[in-house]
Amino acid sequence: GRRALRMKTVRAWVPTRSVEGMGSWLGRRVGAAVFLSRCMPGTRLPLYLVAGATHASVWRFAFWTALAGAIWTPLVVLFVVLGSTVVVGPLAEFVGFGPAALVLGFLVMLVATHVAVESVTRRGRQRLSARWMRITHHEFWPMAVFYLPVVAGFVWWGVRHRSLTVWTLANPGMPDGGLVGESKHAIMRSVPGAWRLESVLVEADGDAGARARRAWREVEARRWGPMVIAKPDASQRGMGVRRVSSAEELEAYLSESGQATQVQEFDPGPEEIGVFYVRSPGEDRGRIFAVTTKEFPELVGDGASSVGELIWRNRRWRVQERVFHERHGDRLQDVLARGERLPLVKAGNHAQGCVFRDGAHLITEALERTIDEISRDIPGFFFGRYDLRYADEGALKRGEGFRVVEVNGVTSEATNMYDPSWSVWRAWGVLTKQWSLAFAIGAANRSREGVRAPGVIELLRRARDGARRARVEMVSD
Repeated sequence: GRRALRMKTVRAWVPTRSVEGMGSWLGRRVGAAVFLSRCMPGTRLPLYLVAGATHASVWRFAFWTALAGAIWTPLVVLFVVLGSTVVVGPLAEFVGFGPAALVLGFLVMLVATHVAVESVTRRGRQRLSARWMRITHHEFWPMAVFYLPVVAGFVWWGVRHRSLTVWTLANPGMPDGGLVGESKHAIMRSVPGAWRLESVLVEADGDAGARARRAWREVEARRWGPMVIAKPDASQRGMGVRRVSSAEELEAYLSESGQATQVQEFDPGPEEIGVFYVRSPGEDRGRIFAVTTKEFPELVGDGASSVGELIWRNRRWRVQERVFHERHGDRLQDVLARGERLPLVKAGNHAQGCVFRDGAHLITEALERTIDEISRDIPGFFFGRYDLRYADEGALKRGEGFRVVEVNGVTSEATNMYDPSWSVWRAWGVLTKQWSLAFAIGAANRSREGVRAPGVIELLRRARDGARRARVEMVSD
């Protein structure tokens, strides 16, 4: 009780003012506290300790404890009975009464209880909404789940083309067709200078400060400032992309990364799209398979709500609240003025919060012709996605006024399939068509070039090694 609270070691952790505040609160709400401790696992013992330490009324506490027990115990028994008859009984008809029915019944009741508890509060309802959206919207599914239809396709295409790995020959100019870990800087050097965003490669070895200063001198000499893009030379799925504005910021980035880094000039855009290109060997002209437009979410202040509240208020943004909280953790409690805007996303990457939409309306003969001309200048490139930035849609449709940010190989995606308005069946249709083309183009290159596709074990080993080199543990900008 109070004597323990006077001990120096205890007082350091439990200040007297806090104890007095708890005692005052418990005195006013002892009934509610006792009832809630019955519903919330792990709270009963702390409640009893607080009651003793603050000298709560024994008789009041005993009365509410007895009343809570008298109400709670029958409810628990009723819950078990109803669970066994309403949940376990019907399940037993399908799986037979036994351990399987009991386990399934327990899981159903556990989920139902969790949903009921979460539904009590607004934040809980928001969390339930976010979880439901993750389950029902394919754009948020784990890759292993979303790619399940491709597994069966791989078997069929492998039998048809007599190789499970022939798709790695779709781009003979890239290691394994651009599977993983390829040098983005080296690939970009093949893009005609008039179209590409220029970059400087910073090797991984050496002092981060010295490397940053050398790279920044190059940035200043080329007059790229005041901002450039730093990203791993072997980046995967857009991870590790960050905007930097000084040699000091670049040094901090290099210290965290520990990899070869591409420092690239920044194109203000503001629009960014992904253009997926395919061409079969021997064809006179390639074509655009898909175009994806990218939306960059931003908060608009109302003068009353904090940044964190605005994120949770939006049905979609709350699904990726962890990403936004990590990126804007120091501003979550800030209240934006009415009309003030805060960009949530700066990099055009879905995993980092960007919204992808189908951009088929942007495909024109002029744009397709320009993309084909660029692609033919890249040695051994037949299949992959360009990331482009531009300012004027009209110029883009004329095949003008854009710059290439990045070229991705055989494992890149036609990202329009992540359009929130699409059904999963339509998305799977695009995904399977894309991989069918990869197998076909790889098989055609095998016949024309006389090259051999790697074996499955050999390819898995290369992919593992490439993924290790490309692993990035930092949050994108």
